[in-house]
Amino acid sequence: MVAHLNIHTSFDLLDSSLRIDALIDKAKKEGYRALAITDTNVLYGYPKFYDACIAAHIHPIFGMTIYLTDGLYTIETVVLAKNNQGLKSLYQLSSAIMMRNKEEVPIEWLKRYDEHLIIIFKEAELSHKQIIDAFEGKKELYLNHNSNNTLTGKRVWMQSARYLNEDDAETIPALHAIRDNTKLDLIHEKETHDEHFPNREELQTLNLSEDMITNTNEIEELCQAEIAYHQSLLPQFVTPNGETSKDYLWTILIHRLQEWELNDKTYFNRLKHEYKIITDMGFEDYFLIVSDLIHFAKTHEVMVGPGRGSSAGSLVSYLLGITTIDPLKYNLLFERFLNPERVTMPDIDIDFEDTRREKVIKYVQDKYGEHHVSGIVTFGHLLARAVARDVGRIMGFDETSLNEISKLIPHKLGITLEEAYQKPEFKAFVHRNHRNERWFEVSKKLEGLPRHTSTHAAGIIINDQPLFKFAPLTTGDTGLLTQWTMTEAERIGLLKIDFLGLRNLSIIHQIILQVKKDLNINIDIEAISYDDKKVFDLLSNGDTTGIFQLESDGVRSVLKRLQPEHFEDIVAVTSLYRPGPMEEIPTYITRRHNPNQVAYLHPDLEPILKNTYGVIIYQEQIMQIASQVAGFSYGEADILRRAMSKKNRAILESERQHFIDGAKNNGYGEEISKQIFDLILKFADYGFPRAHAVSYSKIAYIMSYFKVNYHNNI
Repeated sequence: MVAHLNIHTSFDLLDSSLRIDALIDKAKKEGYRALAITDTNVLYGYPKFYDACIAAHIHPIFGMTIYLTDGLYTIETVVLAKNNQGLKSLYQLSSAIMMRNKEEVPIEWLKRYDEHLIIIFKEAELSHKQIIDAFEGKKELYLNHNSNNTLTGKRVWMQSARYLNEDDAETIPALHAIRDNTKLDLIHEKETHDEHFPNREELQTLNLSEDMITNTNEIEELCQAEIAYHQSLLPQFVTPNGETSKDYLWTILIHRLQEWELNDKTYFNRLKHEYKIITDMGFEDYFLIVSDLIHFAKTHEVMVGPGRGSSAGSLVSYLLGITTIDPLKYNLLFERFLNPERVTMPDIDIDFEDTRREKVIKYVQDKYGEHHVSGIVTFGHLLARAVARDVGRIMGFDETSLNEISKLIPHKLGITLEEAYQKPEFKAFVHRNHRNERWFEVSKKLEGLPRHTSTHAAGIIINDQPLFKFAPLTTGDTGLLTQWTMTEAERIGLLKIDFLGLRNLSIIHQIILQVKKDLNINIDIEAISYDDKKVFDLLSNGDTTGIFQLESDGVRSVLKRLQPEHFEDIVAVTSLYRPGPMEEIPTYITRRHNPNQVAYLHPDLEPILKNTYGVIIYQEQIMQIASQVAGFSYGEADILRRAMSKKNRAILESERQHFIDGAKNNGYGEEISKQIFDLILKFADYGFPRAHAVSYSKIAYIMSYFKVNYHNNI
């Protein structure tokens, strides 16, 4: 079976309806050995294409279609990566094209990168001879099968594929009409070229010459590029005196421990434990980079949140000023944040006041340099409501019909056209006439295809080398973007940090400035009392208008019933007031007011669950129970927690036995061990990261404190 060397996937936005999953399924069924992805100018689909090919045991070939020009004539050209250096050449070529918004590529650009590339000219004519001759002497130079016969050169069969089957031809003019905002007549408009993905029988009818088959197979053998995942691509932090990052980090941490008079042995032992894990995993530069940008923010009038996600479980984060939450004071676990038994990149997301977030991003861009910092691409898709209106518009539906379509498709997240079709009113609209039926068929074929790019709301990629060495780049409304999504960029090993804008931090900062101006009082939010009775009276009355996380009617009702008396009550409420754990709110409140109602499956659970009156609320509690009862390391306990939340039956059964065996070795009977395992399994879905809850409850408390103490200044 010959390789297919010219596939345009749906990531060739609004120019192909070929979905990667469907393409690979058909290719596997038809016996293809190799496929080349060749979207025009962009490499958006590479990771998904590569993963799907590898899973199907199909040889993936990385390529790109460009329009090569000598300034006079232009020729459609496919370039393929021979090796990993060729793959990097494609990253750089695509980045150059997209960053400069080029529709045609000068010969000089391609010559700059062509050493590790295969070049195939499509439909070459005599007028293109000057372009072809510019690459004279290049061994890996080919013409496709329908190039002019008078031109000399090795020939390959290379017919572009833009849709899956012959009856999908109508999708291309429909996509073009959406892209160009033009009208479409599906009765008369036909594609001039057959660009479907051929099956085995169709390929056999091509009667390819031996030379073409040989040349195609030769290209397949030459192309051996692979995407390397989980590379060590963390940028190096430049230390002040040229010392190693490890030594510099340790110096800072020990100094901070002494400066803050955290002389308890518990702190020192915890610090040594975290430091060893961080440095063994090679993440010392990561912490220094994050610490540096947060230090910039805090010294340049940008309010930073106390922490977000699981990062507040780290003493190192606390000592570096990344968070303001003492993890020992709040009984937080480092392994919930960074698990040495499950090596993944750390993930420190940072909240900045929303009006000054860009100031920190500008600092990072200036510090690391052009092409070293970028945002991340996301894709908008032709979802049910959007595609139905788009196709209706290009088919000439009037505004009344378009509005009717909108009303007939519910505003339900993830609804499909097929689901909407189950409703009698929608079905009646579809079958009202032949045009509506054609509209429905075309809409279904386009549903779910990527439509346009936009920018990830928070993610920023940072490196000490130009990013186009590791991934292709493009531009968006906010500047430079990776062509690959957040998970894809992280998977190859790039450092991603979420710079989130939080309006409540802007409000807090504004109050601090206003109080200074009006009352000449400097408020240090790290020094305020967290036992202010006025705050808890405010919360108990449900007077929480304007208070972060506590504004909704439902939360107010819970606060009134609970009558909070200490900070832990706020942490519990913000964790419990979500679908699922809400069921435990009555139990929590009853036990809070009547301690006699508190019960534990086993006395050893009391130290872990005492603060929450015997109710499991936090993910960290699940980990602590696994450690206490079954002797799990916190790393193992985190793996158990993840398995429970994902409900993977095979892993769960294995972990159940692991837990019971560990508990037996710890002196617990089998029956009570099973009961405790079932208890934590029940709460695994409910469990909320305590580190995040403490961090966000701190913001809620600060706002409440301001409200009762500086109400006139708010």
